[in-house]
Amino acid sequence: MTIRQAGKAPVKMVIVAFDWDLGKAYPRIIIPDNLTPAEIEFRFLAGLPVQITYRSKDAHRVDAVVQEVAKVNPCFLATFAFDLAGTGDAWAIIKPYQSLEIAEAA
Repeated sequence: MTIRQAGKAPVKMVIVAFDWDLGKAYPRIIIPDNLTPAEIEFRFLAGLPVQITYRSKDAHRVDAVVQEVAKVNPCFLATFAFDLAGTGDAWAIIKPYQSLEIAEAA
């Protein structure tokens, strides 16, 4: 959050995942098994494009993360089921992309 308050932001989409093997090429946060999404402060994701990437074994955790991240108003929010890559069921766009100006006005 300190970095965001200094006016800096990642130039790539931010990945939210449940294990370190996903999203290695992107700025990311990993949600450990012992925390619920409600316990995590997601304000630093406000106005940023966010993708929640997960494996099927963690699918039951995705909705709670979506709900918490959506509260901070990212400019884009999607989920990606890594195990389903290449199928029509891998992606779900929760919030279509909005420019930062539109997101701040909302």
